[in-house]
Amino acid sequence: MEHSRLIQHMLDKSFGGIKLRPFQSLIIEDMLEAEQNDACDPGHLVILPTGGGKTLCFMLPALLMNGISIIVYPLLSLMNDQKRKMTDSPVPVFCLRGGQTYAQRDDIWRKLSHLNQAIILTNPETLVNPHVRQRLEKLDISLFVLDEAHTLIQWGNSFRPAYHDLSQTLPTLGARHVMAFTATSGDGMTGQLIASLFNRVPPHIVRADIDRPNIIYHVRRTLCPDREIVLLAAIAPRPLLVFCPTRRETWRCATEIALALPHIPVRAYHAGLGRKEREETESWFISSQDAVLCATCAFGMGVDKPNIRSVVHVRLPSTVEEYLQESGRAGRDGNTSHAWVIITGMEKPCQGYQNAFMEPHGCIRRTVLEKMGQQGTFCSGCDICDSTYVNEAEAENDILKEILWHPLRHNPDTLSAWLRANEDNWNENITDHLAGDACGAMRWTPSQAKEAVRTLIHRNRIKILHFPLLNDRIVLKH
Repeated sequence: MEHSRLIQHMLDKSFGGIKLRPFQSLIIEDMLEAEQNDACDPGHLVILPTGGGKTLCFMLPALLMNGISIIVYPLLSLMNDQKRKMTDSPVPVFCLRGGQTYAQRDDIWRKLSHLNQAIILTNPETLVNPHVRQRLEKLDISLFVLDEAHTLIQWGNSFRPAYHDLSQTLPTLGARHVMAFTATSGDGMTGQLIASLFNRVPPHIVRADIDRPNIIYHVRRTLCPDREIVLLAAIAPRPLLVFCPTRRETWRCATEIALALPHIPVRAYHAGLGRKEREETESWFISSQDAVLCATCAFGMGVDKPNIRSVVHVRLPSTVEEYLQESGRAGRDGNTSHAWVIITGMEKPCQGYQNAFMEPHGCIRRTVLEKMGQQGTFCSGCDICDSTYVNEAEAENDILKEILWHPLRHNPDTLSAWLRANEDNWNENITDHLAGDACGAMRWTPSQAKEAVRTLIHRNRIKILHFPLLNDRIVLKH
């Protein structure tokens, strides 16, 4: 009861008197109990969906316990966002990050040496720096928090080796409490996190329902991804976040949308941008109610905007955890939102969660969540359960009929021209949803038409026959 009153007093003082959810109370009271009794705390691995209230789970203990709390974020944008939210914190907050001068760092260490309570926001690269680690070892570390903990596994063995080094750095800090938070973690990833962060000692695992019932899942089959991205930018609810696999793809997608739909504000966002441009882009998107942001998958995770209405994946991530993390950027305010996946039919066959989108035979939501070990989920909206799934790409049937009825008439160039000349036959259901100049933007461009023909060839739906006199001619491939 004493802890409950203490917690509620801090909620009233610093968080507007909000009420904790049961799992939040359980985590916080458990930690405060261990702190009071000087008991060994095995730590907490907390698996909550995006927007599930994880921040309070570590911010309240950081404010209520003596000592220094270290909170590790994977991205500078997330760190900056948390710093902005903590402007009025009753406990001093410091950022340790790359690019700081010796004088700036020295000022931080000097202030920390005189404080009984403080919060440090940092990232893995800074934390594993030998000089930083030596200075932290001299402090009384009460709490160590790793946010977005799944990145330790996904990035630690590739382009972020500092994550791999965290497992050696953490024991030297002597933190009394260790917490790891992620929105998604299957059994395999959970085991790896326990081994890396908790020295193979099972922590308290708090696992909430990872379903996001306010998100509706969609599949868009297409012969031309560029065209589909523009179409979704026009018809999908905005603000819209497009996840792209590479930096180059972010620029290409943003350019396609800007050229076709000049009335819609759009920008690219990736780690190659300068710090000032990144911060300007973040502020622009967060304040916009109608924008489209094309971001790399790793960097898009740093976009903390509650009212994103749609998320589009140009290419499916390699793991189900990544997909749920990224699609979960939509609808953090709890309102209805949409997650779209673009499929061309040329994706590599696999046995993973991707089949829920590549070859959907049942509920998309249920299939994806079953890959995370969650059974019996009720579907609140997906293309299969809503009977809105279309198992063919736009214009695909019309192209195949044209070739069937007129074999050997077309070569790739004439078939592309035929597609553009006859598009009004199948565009009515699209343009009905568009207004003004957006209708004109939905006309097939020469490059889009040629891409559609190439896709059908690569998918083995049609083939090219070579004749000395007739040149190339297209027929159906049976």
